Amino acid sequence: MDQTSPIQSQDVEKLHPADIADQVQRMSVEQAAQTLRRIPPSLAGEALTELDDDIKSELLQQFSEQELAQFFSQLEHSDATDLMSELDDAIQRTVLDQLPDDVSCPVQSLLQYGEDTAGGIMSDRFITLGMHETVESCQRLLRSDGRFQNEDISYLYVVDHKQRFMGIVSFRDLVFSSSQNQVSDIMRESVAALRVNDDQEVISRQFAHYHYLGLPVLDDEDRVV
Repeated sequence: MDQTSPIQSQDVEKLHPADIADQVQRMSVEQAAQTLRRIPPSLAGEALTELDDDIKSELLQQFSEQELAQFFSQLEHSDATDLMSELDDAIQRTVLDQLPDDVSCPVQSLLQYGEDTAGGIMSDRFITLGMHETVESCQRLLRSDGRFQNEDISYLYVVDHKQRFMGIVSFRDLVFSSSQNQVSDIMRESVAALRVNDDQEVISRQFAHYHYLGLPVLDDEDRVV
C-alpha cells in the first residue's frame, strides 16, 4: 500500500465512510489501524464495511477483540455479520461475548447461513404487519415506534398468526387506504420470495426478473427472516 497522511480527526465528521475507506486502503495496515482508532467507533465500523475484501480481512487482524466489539456494536446487524465472518471462529466467539445481547443474538442468527446464500446477505431489518390488523392501528404503530422513523420503507410484509408470510403492503397503500380497512383488504398476495439457502444465482435471477428493490427471505416454515 502507498503511504498517505492520516485523516485529521477534526475533518472526519465531514467524510462519508466510503471516502474514509478509500483513504485508509492506501495506507500501510499499521497506519490504517491507527487512523481508524482515532475516529469514532461508529464511523470506523462503517468505514471497515466499505473496504475491499482482501484489505478488510488483513486490517481486522490489527484490532483487539474489545476494539472489534466496539466497531461491530454500532453497525447494522447484516454489516456486523459480514465483518464477523472474516474472523477466526475463536475470535468470533470472544467478540460475540462482548457485544450486547440485542446485537450478538441477531448476528449469531445471521452467521448460521452460508456467506453466498440469501440468508448470508440479507438484512434483518424489516416490518411485519398482522393480516387482520386495521390500517389505522398499523399507521399508529409506525408513528409511535421510533425504530421505524429513519427507515426507508417501500414495502411491509404481511404475516398470519403463526408469522408465516402472506403478502406485502406498499407504504403508499398503507398511508392512503381507509383507516377501517384490514391489512388483508389491501395486501398483495402471490409475491415472489427467496429461501434462506438460495444461492446468488437464484437471487440474481429473481431480482432481474421482478425488478423489485427488495425481496422477503423465508425459512422452511414460510416465516420472514
